Amino acid sequence: MVALSPPGLPGVVVDVPEGSETKYLVQGWVPLDAGPVTRGVVESDVEPPPRAGRGASAKAWRGYAHSVGVVVADDASREDVIAACVSADVPT
Repeated sequence: MVALSPPGLPGVVVDVPEGSETKYLVQGWVPLDAGPVTRGVVESDVEPPPRAGRGASAKAWRGYAHSVGVVVADDASREDVIAACVSADVPT
Protein backbone atom coordinates (compact mmCIF):
# COMPACT_ATOMS: atom_id res chain seq x y z
CA MET A 1 0.00 0.00 0.00
CA VAL A 2 1.07 3.57 -0.70
CA ALA A 3 0.05 6.43 1.61
CA LEU A 4 -1.29 9.45 -0.30
CA SER A 5 -2.96 12.70 0.66
CA PRO A 6 -5.79 14.04 -1.54
CA PRO A 7 -5.50 17.57 -2.95
CA GLY A 8 -6.94 20.24 -0.68
CA LEU A 9 -7.19 17.93 2.33
CA PRO A 10 -3.89 18.18 4.20
CA GLY A 11 -3.66 15.69 7.03
CA VAL A 12 -5.97 13.17 5.35
CA VAL A 13 -4.20 9.91 4.57
CA VAL A 14 -5.50 7.32 2.12
CA ASP A 15 -3.77 4.00 1.47
CA VAL A 16 -4.01 2.94 -2.18
CA PRO A 17 -2.76 -0.33 -3.67
CA GLU A 18 0.84 -0.24 -4.81
CA GLY A 19 0.98 0.11 -8.58
CA SER A 20 -2.22 2.18 -8.81
CA GLU A 21 -0.82 5.36 -7.30
CA THR A 22 -0.16 7.00 -10.70
CA LYS A 23 -3.93 7.29 -11.21
CA TYR A 24 -4.07 9.43 -8.08
CA LEU A 25 -0.85 11.36 -8.57
CA VAL A 26 -1.99 12.78 -11.93
CA GLN A 27 -5.02 14.24 -10.12
CA GLY A 28 -2.85 16.13 -7.65
CA TRP A 29 -2.67 13.62 -4.79
CA VAL A 30 0.62 13.80 -2.88
CA PRO A 31 2.66 10.89 -1.56
CA LEU A 32 3.38 11.40 2.12
CA ASP A 33 6.99 10.28 1.82
CA ALA A 34 8.03 12.35 -1.21
CA GLY A 35 8.53 15.89 -2.41
CA PRO A 36 6.53 17.68 -5.11
CA VAL A 37 4.74 15.51 -7.66
CA THR A 38 4.78 16.14 -11.39
CA ARG A 39 1.53 15.53 -13.24
CA GLY A 40 1.75 13.05 -16.07
CA VAL A 41 -0.14 10.74 -18.36
CA VAL A 42 -1.70 7.60 -16.95
CA GLU A 43 -0.75 4.51 -18.87
CA SER A 44 -3.69 2.14 -19.11
CA ASP A 45 -4.83 -0.84 -21.13
CA VAL A 46 -8.37 0.55 -21.00
CA GLU A 47 -9.52 2.40 -24.11
CA PRO A 48 -11.79 5.44 -23.72
CA PRO A 49 -15.32 5.15 -25.10
CA PRO A 50 -16.23 7.07 -28.24
CA ARG A 51 -16.98 10.76 -27.72
CA ALA A 52 -20.14 10.55 -29.83
CA GLY A 53 -22.41 7.91 -31.34
CA ARG A 54 -22.88 4.32 -30.26
CA GLY A 55 -21.14 3.52 -26.97
CA ALA A 56 -20.64 7.17 -26.01
CA SER A 57 -23.08 7.22 -23.09
CA ALA A 58 -22.47 9.05 -19.83
CA LYS A 59 -22.56 5.65 -18.11
CA ALA A 60 -19.78 4.35 -20.37
CA TRP A 61 -17.68 7.44 -19.71
CA ARG A 62 -18.25 7.22 -15.94
CA GLY A 63 -17.12 3.58 -16.04
CA TYR A 64 -14.02 4.54 -18.01
CA ALA A 65 -13.19 7.38 -15.62
CA HIS A 66 -13.49 5.04 -12.66
CA SER A 67 -11.25 2.45 -14.34
CA VAL A 68 -8.44 5.00 -14.81
CA GLY A 69 -8.77 6.52 -11.34
CA VAL A 70 -10.61 9.73 -12.20
CA VAL A 71 -13.19 10.56 -9.55
CA VAL A 72 -16.56 11.72 -10.93
CA ALA A 73 -20.07 11.96 -9.49
CA ASP A 74 -22.46 9.06 -10.10
CA ASP A 75 -24.73 11.38 -12.07
CA ALA A 76 -22.02 13.28 -13.98
CA SER A 77 -22.82 14.05 -17.60
CA ARG A 78 -20.68 12.67 -20.42
CA GLU A 79 -19.26 16.15 -21.04
CA ASP A 80 -18.35 16.58 -17.37
CA VAL A 81 -16.65 13.18 -17.27
CA ILE A 82 -14.67 13.90 -20.42
CA ALA A 83 -13.62 17.26 -18.97
CA ALA A 84 -12.50 15.55 -15.74
CA CYS A 85 -10.47 13.02 -17.74
CA VAL A 86 -8.84 15.78 -19.77
CA SER A 87 -8.05 17.67 -16.58
CA ALA A 88 -6.47 14.52 -15.12
CA ASP A 89 -4.36 14.04 -18.27
CA VAL A 90 -5.81 10.64 -19.09
CA PRO A 91 -6.46 9.61 -22.71
CA THR A 92 -9.81 10.70 -24.13
